[in-house]
Amino acid sequence: MRKKLISLMCTVVLLLGNVFPSQAAIADGLYWSSRSTTYSYSTTGVSANFINGCKPAANSWTNSTIFNFVFSNNSGKITIDEERVDGVNWAGLTATRKPASFITSAFIIINSVYTSSYSSTKVRAVICHEMGHAIGLADESFSSTKRSIMLPSAEQVYDQNGIYTPQQADINDIYSIYKNIQ
Repeated sequence: MRKKLISLMCTVVLLLGNVFPSQAAIADGLYWSSRSTTYSYSTTGVSANFINGCKPAANSWTNSTIFNFVFSNNSGKITIDEERVDGVNWAGLTATRKPASFITSAFIIINSVYTSSYSSTKVRAVICHEMGHAIGLADESFSSTKRSIMLPSAEQVYDQNGIYTPQQADINDIYSIYKNIQ
């Protein structure tokens, strides 16, 4: 089942590409019904950098914003996995499920084709960026001058700007989304 979901997500991204590029960091209408959700991540068949990046990435959102990530040993509402996905140009991909008014689940894939050569801190930055998508943030534009974990490429986020945690712009955006939600 998981392999089919990954294959489907990859196909959609390959076919659609970046059809709707984001100019703002807040994704219209994407948010959870509360300021908290559970997450879990794979621990078998994945790299140490992946395992060592998941909890610190979640904690960086919890410790700096009003949104709370709660780790679950079982199946979290946000599931994070590391897979080798050839033939694509992304290090991370997030799919959210929003059947009605709110996000009800999200699935994050970290692509080891790219991240296997990244430092542990850069892998953490990719995971943190994807977790931002999972809670309602879109990519900043490539020309953005903001310091943000939501810049659209790992090179912009980590290599050029040394960012691996949410920045003030991200904190403000999460506050804007969740300030009226308990």
